[in-house]
Amino acid sequence: MTIAFGHGLSVAPLQAMMAFGALMNGGHLIPPTFLKRDEATAMALATRVIKPETSEKMRYLMRLNVEKG
Repeated sequence: MTIAFGHGLSVAPLQAMMAFGALMNGGHLIPPTFLKRDEATAMALATRVIKPETSEKMRYLMRLNVEKG
């Protein structure tokens, strides 16, 4: 993808989804896997990358973007 002011950004789709997931789920970066695991195991492997308050604000902004454009 290309950022509006002329710089390019290149990430794999899985990396992008990991980043958005961390923004939306309370700030926990959960490593992806194809293996089945329960929520408790996933949270034990998670690393906090942002504060929960920041995640809450980002969820609000994403919702606002969808509802009002």
